[in-house]
Amino acid sequence: MKLLSFLYFLSLQLLLIGSISAQTYSGSRVVNASRNMEINVAIDPSQDLIEITMTGPTNVWYAYGFGTNRMTNCYTILTDGNGNISERKLGNHNAGSALNSSFLSSSFSQNGGIGTTIVTRSLSGMTGDYYTFQGNEGTITIIWGFGNGANLAYHGGRGATTLPITLDCEATTSSITETACNEYRAPSGQVFTSSGTYEDIIPNSAGCDSIITIDLTILESPVTNLTITACDEYTSPSGSQIWTTSGNYTDIFTRPGACDSIVNVDLTIFNKQFNTISASTCDEYISPSGNYIWNATGSYNDTIPTTNGCDSIITVNLTVLPPTFSQINVNTCGVYTSPSRQYTFTETGTYQDTISNAEGCDSIITINLTIEEYIYQDIEAFSCNSYLSPSGQFTWTNSGTYQDTIINSDGCDSVFTVELTLAELDTAIIQNGTTLTANATGYAYQWLDCNNNFAPIPNETNRSFTSDVEGAFALQVTLEDCVDTSSCYNVTILGVEDYGNIPEVTLYPNPTSSSVTLDWKTQQPNVSYIIFNAIGEVVKSKTISNSQKAMIDIQGQSGVYTIKLMINNEVKVLKLIKQ
Repeated sequence: MKLLSFLYFLSLQLLLIGSISAQTYSGSRVVNASRNMEINVAIDPSQDLIEITMTGPTNVWYAYGFGTNRMTNCYTILTDGNGNISERKLGNHNAGSALNSSFLSSSFSQNGGIGTTIVTRSLSGMTGDYYTFQGNEGTITIIWGFGNGANLAYHGGRGATTLPITLDCEATTSSITETACNEYRAPSGQVFTSSGTYEDIIPNSAGCDSIITIDLTILESPVTNLTITACDEYTSPSGSQIWTTSGNYTDIFTRPGACDSIVNVDLTIFNKQFNTISASTCDEYISPSGNYIWNATGSYNDTIPTTNGCDSIITVNLTVLPPTFSQINVNTCGVYTSPSRQYTFTETGTYQDTISNAEGCDSIITINLTIEEYIYQDIEAFSCNSYLSPSGQFTWTNSGTYQDTIINSDGCDSVFTVELTLAELDTAIIQNGTTLTANATGYAYQWLDCNNNFAPIPNETNRSFTSDVEGAFALQVTLEDCVDTSSCYNVTILGVEDYGNIPEVTLYPNPTSSSVTLDWKTQQPNVSYIIFNAIGEVVKSKTISNSQKAMIDIQGQSGVYTIKLMINNEVKVLKLIKQ
């Protein structure tokens, strides 16, 4: 009979005996997905420890404050655009003062435009200027913000929210000892087939992990594997079965008080057999038994004694085949590989090779070989944009080393190595206000007036060009025989003072996040305005009739914009900050 394991019911009762791990808490909040701002905390009250993980945009500062929803007297952790981490106590909507570090550890990393700050510190603050974190479930009020530059300054975005703190799941542990035959099915359904110490996990009554340590002893049933050949039939080791056909069989011996003994029998049943085979060979043939060697065509009989004593009688119809001989003449270029592919010939001469013929015997080939030579030639070439290869098959558009092949009069390859240099002219221009500068050096330069049908500007042949008038300008660059022209760049002459006597003009709100009102107080028949960004590009212009104000929607990125207002040939320039 099979050895029984301990009662499964008692095993489950043992699962109730265990220990509860220390309670920990955690929380997470995405505060601004578009700027990759997220905060995560992990709290271990038993260690008086909190780990805070904060993310934000790289190259600008970002910060998180705790315990309030206002930027007043708030304990804050700040990471600047260079990855430096510090603690501050904010003032009344200002930067406040730096605090001594209370961090037990801190680190900063960045990947794909996302900065990650990780700090650890005690739950309780060093002084009243530090925030004391709770060691239980609840909610932490937080503020967040990020800037427009690397160092702490006016924020580019901010907000307030709450961070929920919840209890991490409590796992229970227990141990059981089990004994089984051959395999054991654990409470979770896992099957173990060898002795050892294992862990199994099932849900406990609270829905958390119940971790069971199983001290398992597997008693294996004795297994004997037999490979048997017999004539006609075979009686199983236990004597309970008789098998008459080949196959895999199992015989079982029952052992009282222990695991069953299993005998696996790989059985082959042979009967006396008569077979006829047809064989062809080259020169001679060895009989299946190895007792005879035949070298002439004919019919022969051979007997194979099997290991179980059952004879197999074989009739062999034998054909003995002779080798064949042939000769070929070959003209080729450079190198020749023999028909058997075992030899490579590089010189003119007479050679021999052997392959198998259609009957599988030797076919001996005499090769009369003539080798013609390849021709190799180097070419240095220069072109502007592309180059056509000597064969006309390829067009190359990048500098480099190329190869091309042309068949010569002997029918062999003429191989050309082409060292090609293509001029790739750089027409990029760097604009700084009214000054335009070519990005590339070492060219011949000619500045052009785009508004005058790209006419050359007299005497403007230097790398840089500064215009004292508004207009659109381009650059023509020349390198040897290659010529290219840049795009046109607009130059706008902006003043910073008023011209004329325009009455008082107001612009509000300023700063703004989207639109502003431009108010010139009195109704005018015709008023025009032009808006420039920080690098002098025109982003908007409009003429208004019979009005005293205009609502303007500011499109584009945050920054400083200039508004040029023109009334009755008078000009006023105003500055606008878009957040």
